[in-house]
Amino acid sequence: MVDILSSMQQLFIGLESTYGIPSFVLAIALLIFGWIIGRISKVFVVRFLQAIGFKKITHKEGIDAALHKMGIRGTVTILLGELVKWIFYLIFFALALQT
Repeated sequence: MVDILSSMQQLFIGLESTYGIPSFVLAIALLIFGWIIGRISKVFVVRFLQAIGFKKITHKEGIDAALHKMGIRGTVTILLGELVKWIFYLIFFALALQT
């Protein structure tokens, strides 16, 4: 994963030096790309967990009820999807800061 992100960063640095694109434009492009990847990854994770029946397991074990008692709306599958989405957001935000 780190290799992919570092090679992506090198790609953007190459675009900056080759075509003279300002670094803030590249940072904005990284943020938009990260937003898209984060949203897609959330959908993928939620659908995958639903396909394997993860919601039934968490409901059977009482995890969904415990989350509801804590005031967290939604299920564990949605919560994990949100977590993955925000991880991608933070990764691309860090990459945008480095350009």
